[in-house]
Amino acid sequence: MTPGSSPPSSGASMSSPASATARSGEALFGPTDDRLTARRQAARVARLLGRLRAHGYVAKIPHTRRWRVTLLGRAAMSAVLDVRDNAFPASFTKAAA
Repeated sequence: MTPGSSPPSSGASMSSPASATARSGEALFGPTDDRLTARRQAARVARLLGRLRAHGYVAKIPHTRRWRVTLLGRAAMSAVLDVRDNAFPASFTKAAA
């Protein structure tokens, strides 16, 4: 590897191109014009990120306001999606419709 080049990327990379911030509540809750509602949404996202961090599912990217999903978080998400798709496919199909 030459100086200045990045290490090769593998499928088990710990960083994600789509990282979250506490201000990304608009993507979760939809746009709002009310400043109080926007602050409450940002606070809610911050609390959720803190809870996910406490369990080791996400980690903060140093010197930024961004978070990334850890390998443990990816494993947990995969397990949850597997259970949803294989153990309860009919009930989630009805709920989505």
